[in-house]
Amino acid sequence: MPRKKDFKKHKDFSYEQVEKLASIGLNMTQIGALFDVSKDTVEREMKHDKQLVAAIEKGRSKAIVNISKVAYDQAISGESPAMTMFWLKCRANWSEKNSVDHTSSDGSMRFVFVENNGKKD
Repeated sequence: MPRKKDFKKHKDFSYEQVEKLASIGLNMTQIGALFDVSKDTVEREMKHDKQLVAAIEKGRSKAIVNISKVAYDQAISGESPAMTMFWLKCRANWSEKNSVDHTSSDGSMRFVFVENNGKKD
């Protein structure tokens, strides 16, 4: 059976480089490919190397922060109503549902009409 590759011995490997790659959205397969190893090798190495896990998690967190900031800036600018609505739906539990409740005065009969984004439910 061939010996498993140690991608940390690759000439371009550094934890900072892994963090940078994760911060621009690369997945395990893509990160592995840049170091000439498989996704399985990267994941196996992560089980034994907390610093590698931390680099990937930090990189992913940086990506989320950067994209979130852009989305937020667009949402509050007033120039992108779609982004404003998207941000409110995701972060403020905002909804475009309209409902009309027709309940009889004695409560025995009830009909609820819900309209969701112009579509009848």
